[in-house]
Amino acid sequence: MGLIEDGMVLLMADPQELVDDSQEPKYDKLWCWKCRGHTDYRMVTHVHHGEHTTVRKKFHCQDCNKTMHKPQDMDLAFYGKWGRVLIWAYFLMAVLGIYYLAIFFLRKEIQYKEFRLIMGFMAFICLVIPVGVLVRAFIKYATWKKWAQDRGWKEPSAKERAWKNENS
Repeated sequence: MGLIEDGMVLLMADPQELVDDSQEPKYDKLWCWKCRGHTDYRMVTHVHHGEHTTVRKKFHCQDCNKTMHKPQDMDLAFYGKWGRVLIWAYFLMAVLGIYYLAIFFLRKEIQYKEFRLIMGFMAFICLVIPVGVLVRAFIKYATWKKWAQDRGWKEPSAKERAWKNENS
């Protein structure tokens, strides 16, 4: 069992999940971006008790204690055609929403400095942060992909990498 401390539960990895060869590329297994390998990990579960109970799981490398992710989570192809369509739809809606706000605020008597501040804040929240998240994911996947290809991994097509529902 795990250690419980201040709303966190520390659990060791399932023995079946422990890594035999940390240098063998595995698209769907946790990978440490600092150690550059599929290292052993521990799971930390944060439980927040409020109006609703929220449980958040994070995986940490046992060697360096950095957060680990699966390479497939950083690969935009994993989310398939509809995932990419939703990303474009989000950006289209964000730009149109900012444009609408610009027209709305220009009709009101608002000072130019306030207008620039509001529009800058909206652009940052709706456009810059999501672009940063996408760029981070792209860089992380590219890092893992280069590492994996150096070890003989061949990248399947985007269609083969896309998430599939087992019920369909």
